[in-house]
Amino acid sequence: MVLVSGDAGIGKTTLVSESAARAGLRAVLGRSVHIGGDTIPLAPLADLLRQIRRARPELLSHAAALTVLHDWVSPGSMEASADGASNRQLFPAVLDLLGHVGGEDTVVVGFEDLHWADTVTWDLFGYLARNLIDERVVLVGTYRANEDSIRRTHATRLNELQRLPAVQRLHLEGLNRDAIAARVTTILGATPPSTLIDQIMARGRGNPFFTNELVAAHVSGETVPLVLSDLISAEIAELDDHCRHVLSAAAAIGRASDHELLARVVHLGESEVEAALRTVIRDRLLVVDNETYRFRHPLLAEVVYADLLPPERARLHRSIAASLAQQSADMLRRADRAGELAFHLDRAGDIDGAFVALLDAADAAEAVAPGAAFSHLERAFELWQAAPAQSSQHSRANRMWQAAELASSTVGAHRAVQLAQAALAEGVPAFGLAAAHERLGRYLWIDGQLFESRVAFDRAAAELGAHDGAEAAPVFAGLAQADLMSGHYAAAQQWCEKVFDLAPTPALNVAAWVTARRVLGLVLSNLGDPTGGVTLCAEAERVKRCETDSVRVG
Repeated sequence: MVLVSGDAGIGKTTLVSESAARAGLRAVLGRSVHIGGDTIPLAPLADLLRQIRRARPELLSHAAALTVLHDWVSPGSMEASADGASNRQLFPAVLDLLGHVGGEDTVVVGFEDLHWADTVTWDLFGYLARNLIDERVVLVGTYRANEDSIRRTHATRLNELQRLPAVQRLHLEGLNRDAIAARVTTILGATPPSTLIDQIMARGRGNPFFTNELVAAHVSGETVPLVLSDLISAEIAELDDHCRHVLSAAAAIGRASDHELLARVVHLGESEVEAALRTVIRDRLLVVDNETYRFRHPLLAEVVYADLLPPERARLHRSIAASLAQQSADMLRRADRAGELAFHLDRAGDIDGAFVALLDAADAAEAVAPGAAFSHLERAFELWQAAPAQSSQHSRANRMWQAAELASSTVGAHRAVQLAQAALAEGVPAFGLAAAHERLGRYLWIDGQLFESRVAFDRAAAELGAHDGAEAAPVFAGLAQADLMSGHYAAAQQWCEKVFDLAPTPALNVAAWVTARRVLGLVLSNLGDPTGGVTLCAEAERVKRCETDSVRVG
């Protein structure tokens, strides 16, 4: 006997059917039925008998020992089957029938969805498990391990079955990324972008059914597939108000939450919070993970959040932001917490608070998470006009230059060009026009706009004039790189020498010095001195690595 457990949609039925098919065996599967909160007695047996009667009608008609089964599946006899007297005749007859069915070729007999099975079905299943000895039968039971009925009503039966020597248990987890990628490719008929695979993997957690529905939703432009929404909503429909409120708060928090934060957000008494948590944990809607609470599946959180009314969402986000704001100043300087506070203030509709928090979050994340920092700045630009009291205290041009540099290393040079051009239109930056045009030229070059890049670099050189102070070193380094890429080796070498005149050691300007060393190394190599070129490039690499390690340690 094999017991197969796993979440809804994980592929329990597919595993049983496909395994039987690959082994060349016939599978006869009966499903438990759950209608309106009630179970149909012995529904899997009725299902099994109908299939057997269609395949081998002579069995039920000509074998005297099986007459009771023939009578049992006759119209109007279903209710009579649930009493003890009938079961004493019924169970041996079913055992005898399976011996006949498996008499010539091994057969797989499955009782599916045992989490919805009635007590009599469990009795029959246990009877067969203990009395099938030399029959050519593989008995399979499938169930959802997270269902309350399994844990509370049938846990003892399940534990007893698992101790039988012939029983094996399989618990199905989600597919890995490679398997999901192959599945999505098959469904779409084309190789999907890696971002789509990552998104489906994160949301579906490898569940095959969820994966199919998420791909279908992607194609149709839906956010949460209706089938999944209905399936998940059914799991939480019968919860009381306190339980639903706890789930709503957990969904709005959007990450694993400690008890203290969750309790502050829901505004319930401690005993009420604990009772609600026990219920949703018992029902495996939330799970405890490293002393925090998180949803068992990300799609649960999505559906709970989607079902909230707009005022409910705003109120929850406002409460979460207020709780986060009570953290220490050091905690709020962390990139993740600063960004989290900005997110909840924004979702709460606090435009002024969100604007300030977004700029703080961008500064906190700039060195450690440039992609997140750029996203914070982009959202701040969207709120700039809506928060005049706060935005008037900040330089939009300076923030654009900051965003342009972040964009060049994250979302791409095209956006960096747009931001740099917009910043230049605002006026002369504090770091000077020469450096500004050098930056613009670098972004244009990376974006493939070579002619425009050359114009910007020439403008940077013209703006330098006779004022070759220390701040000009990065400009010279950028011009050196531009001339190198244009094949103007002599000019590139001259710019490099200017960098070394201003910054003879890396300590004076690491970035400019490293760039100039690399450029000069490539110039030497292209001019016939590869050994000298390798030496200079290796030196630049050592300095760069030391600088990176120093920043990381700091």
